[in-house]
Amino acid sequence: MATKSEILDKMNVVNHMVGIARHNRREQEAATDPNVGRVLALLRMKDGVTTQEMSTILGVDGAALGATLDAMTEGGLVEVDAPESGPKTVTLTDEGREDKPSQAELCDVALDGFSDDEADALMEFLERMEGSLEAEIGADWKEREEARKAAKKRDSRQGDRGPREGNGFRGGDRGGRGGFRGGDRGGYRGGNRDDRGGYRGGSRDGYRGGRDGFRGGDRGGRGGFRGNRDDRGDRGGYRGGDRRRED
Repeated sequence: MATKSEILDKMNVVNHMVGIARHNRREQEAATDPNVGRVLALLRMKDGVTTQEMSTILGVDGAALGATLDAMTEGGLVEVDAPESGPKTVTLTDEGREDKPSQAELCDVALDGFSDDEADALMEFLERMEGSLEAEIGADWKEREEARKAAKKRDSRQGDRGPREGNGFRGGDRGGRGGFRGGDRGGYRGGNRDDRGGYRGGSRDGYRGGRDGFRGGDRGGRGGFRGNRDDRGDRGGYRGGDRRRED
């Protein structure tokens, strides 16, 4: 009598084998020349077609059609008559006229020989196992698994792009256009061009030495309570300078 551990191991082996079979079928489909089926279908409707006519009807260029016919000739499906003058003619062989049985579905292969009752019994056993495992991992395991895969995919895409640059709290040679950045052009900024933000450090600061009210510095002269600029004097009330004017 098989142990429960052996049964579970056998299920894992079967599941792995199903994965291998599916992979092999995908590889076979990818390697199959799709023009083979089209050539066979055409010749079964009208045998003895010239390669020029076949190329026109199927919409396949001469080089691709030649490769397909070479493979079909080696496989014994067609014969190509190449006269010294005139176009080549393609005809079916006896093997080419035979209908090949279609590939059985993988589920039919795996359950070959099972009666309907046996298949029903197997499904019932599997459903009982599924219910027992849900009690272990939770009934919402499918949703959580999908969320885990989606998060892994997002992380993979972000890893491919690498770290982004140029946001808030940055440091670097251009510092900024955002608050609290390290650099040379932002509010509360430090650097070598601290000339455009409030409360800045530099030569044109807030409560600035420069262009606005309550300023002092080298340009004086256009706002109230300003300091001097000796060469232009004052144009507003309570200004300082060397060219005051009585109004």
